Amino acid sequence: MALSLSSNHTVHSTDTCDHCQTALEITARFCGECGAPGRPRHSHHSSSDNRNFAQSFAAHRTPGPMHQSADHASGVKTQLLQRAPQKVPTFAKPKNEVSQELKEELAKLIVLLARERIFLYMHCGIFLTANLFGFYVAMRCYNGYIGDEMTKLIMALTPLLFINAVALACLAPIKGTKREIARLKEQLTDVKFRIEYRNVF
Repeated sequence: MALSLSSNHTVHSTDTCDHCQTALEITARFCGECGAPGRPRHSHHSSSDNRNFAQSFAAHRTPGPMHQSADHASGVKTQLLQRAPQKVPTFAKPKNEVSQELKEELAKLIVLLARERIFLYMHCGIFLTANLFGFYVAMRCYNGYIGDEMTKLIMALTPLLFINAVALACLAPIKGTKREIARLKEQLTDVKFRIEYRNVF
């Protein structure tokens, strides 16, 4: 990179001080003997040399990594835009309104899902209430019966086995309700998918 460096080679000529007539260098701003300021000098040549040096440096400097990455990104974007298909794909259709059938099916599934969840909560509540009632009756029979330990244990197991065995019957509808909720969720997801991508189907 050829740059003009003539400004760096300065001729050290001498001058005299106005007050004490001491010899001064051309680059000195103050007198070394009396401290008086030197004669004002024009810096036209120095400023022009600096300006030429800056212009030469700007003309010959290489672009930095930021400029290179920006140019590369713009080039890649241009290539992608050129490769993009100019025609609309054949499977795409104009966006239309949601059909009334899909709206009705979506509302029906939401209502059925809410009903099944209510049934599930009700069956779970019955199961827990029956078990708690069975334990309560068993504890009352055990603590209230006057007799030996074996008789008290038999008296406590009678309501516990009967009431809790009846409560176990609630497990069947609970399991069936969970399967129905899972099936309704799958149907609801399918309907939402068809509504969202109705312009493709």
